[in-house]
Amino acid sequence: MAVGLAAGDSVTAGDTAAVITLVADNAYVVNLSVSLTEAQLLAVGQDAELTITSTGEVVAGSVASVSNVNSGNAYQQSYAVSIAIPDPGFDIRIGAATRMTITVAASTGVLVVPTSAITDAAGDATVQVVGADGAATETPIVTGAIGTEYTEVTSGIEEGADVVLADLTQEVTTEDEESETSGLLGGLDSESEDSGEFEMPEGFSPPSGGGGDFQPPTMNG
Repeated sequence: MAVGLAAGDSVTAGDTAAVITLVADNAYVVNLSVSLTEAQLLAVGQDAELTITSTGEVVAGSVASVSNVNSGNAYQQSYAVSIAIPDPGFDIRIGAATRMTITVAASTGVLVVPTSAITDAAGDATVQVVGADGAATETPIVTGAIGTEYTEVTSGIEEGADVVLADLTQEVTTEDEESETSGLLGGLDSESEDSGEFEMPEGFSPPSGGGGDFQPPTMNG
């Protein structure tokens, strides 16, 4: 226990200097902040795995609390989370940095496919199933737990089905194609047969008088 004040000291609400810190023997709490999207996935009791950055040692813990109060702002939400670490069997320095993994969903003994094979895994999910003739057919499926590498499939295909994986080496393209125009008139350019010198319309006579020769209009482009 550490006491940051003495008898007779005045303490005000929100004072962060005059505090009492309690540290349980061989038990630890890790505090962190997460985004709104991450906070919505967390719940008390979920398993957590922490890796101590300085030593590489791995310890197990569980989610102890998830705040409902935004400690950030309207543009960048932040929610406090605490992870309880029971006796790891060795001492951990207070304030040590850690890397953390929290298991928000897990399934065992289920059918899974690579997540890259699924189109819209969180919505109307489909996969391309390769038939005996080698042709791929779009097949709707129902997904369960979704991971970065594998996604649970609860119905739609059977074990052993061949599915088409996404080619992650291909560049992302859009349906919109670039078009080029030249000058003020999109149909004319320097290589067009319609470009060149200005020609008098048939039956047109230049006005007389006014001095000087008549100059036809010119085109820029």
